[in-house]
Amino acid sequence: IAKASTMETSDGTFIHECIYEAVEEAMRSTVPDSRRVLLWLTDGTANLENSLTRKTIGKEAPPALHSREEATEKLLRSGVVISALIDRSSMTEATVIATDVNPFAMLIGARTGDIRKYANLTGGPVLDTTKIQVAARLADLIDQLRGRYTLGYKPSVSKPDGTFCKLQLALSSNAFKTSPRLRSGIVIRTRRGYYR
Repeated sequence: IAKASTMETSDGTFIHECIYEAVEEAMRSTVPDSRRVLLWLTDGTANLENSLTRKTIGKEAPPALHSREEATEKLLRSGVVISALIDRSSMTEATVIATDVNPFAMLIGARTGDIRKYANLTGGPVLDTTKIQVAARLADLIDQLRGRYTLGYKPSVSKPDGTFCKLQLALSSNAFKTSPRLRSGIVIRTRRGYYR
């Protein structure tokens, strides 16, 4: 984190490519049966992937960028969890407003929400922060990640290899009867599914 905080680049953020490459790197871990989490420290915006952005703010990008679909499939096949700490500065807000007002700015401008979508796919928490709160919010985020459980189950129906299987996890109605305070105090985050 200390090293990354001093690194600078004029390149844009091509989020789908970033996710794809980060998942590939995470899968190179040599620790067997480890849980892999990618923690993004970001302003929550990403650049559009088009010929103009490739020429102007994509000089360090690979020749061919991976698509949202490719990044999503890679992520869901990996078991990696995406989590994020988002600091929306006044400069970020101004950029987002400019892209909404000026159609040309939209070509190279920012869009929001992509990192949240990836986190939701994997059940990872996302916290908003400010520069003043960043250390405390990062500690909160790490605590949430440490408090995660790993559940396993065996599907009742066998599906062909390569099939995407959706998951849904919820507390039974009986759990709320025995512990009514759960209604307001529990958040369930889980990955949306897995590939068989």
